[in-house]
Amino acid sequence: MKIRFIIILTGCILMAAPVDLNKAQRVAGNIYAERSNTGVMDGFNLRSVDIIDENAVNLLYAFQLDSEGFILVPGDDRVQPLLAYSFESNFILENVPTNVAWMINAYKGMVQYALESDESSTEKVNAEWEKYNTGNGLNIRNRDI
Repeated sequence: MKIRFIIILTGCILMAAPVDLNKAQRVAGNIYAERSNTGVMDGFNLRSVDIIDENAVNLLYAFQLDSEGFILVPGDDRVQPLLAYSFESNFILENVPTNVAWMINAYKGMVQYALESDESSTEKVNAEWEKYNTGNGLNIRNRDI
């Protein structure tokens, strides 16, 4: 039992890594498929991608949807993959209200903490990254009757 725990813990530490733009976009696409209740990425068209970074480290990816909306994904896979999303409003980076600026700073702080502490992610976070990275196990809530 103890050896199994050590192997799993080592695997979690080894799997923890920065998230590149391609992986972040794949994750955002699967989040779109799940949360838009379509089950597919057909409507996942991007207007732009904003990368929020500090000291040349990508902390957050803000995927601006073509029609309207955004999906916010962290730049490290030790942080939960779905930080924020909306299909009704865009993500703004300039002249943001105080409460939104606070939230962005909190998300940035979460990623910075993960990088600086070098702690491994939880099993739940690993499972969420796996789900959104592969698209397997998406919770599609299609309400068509």
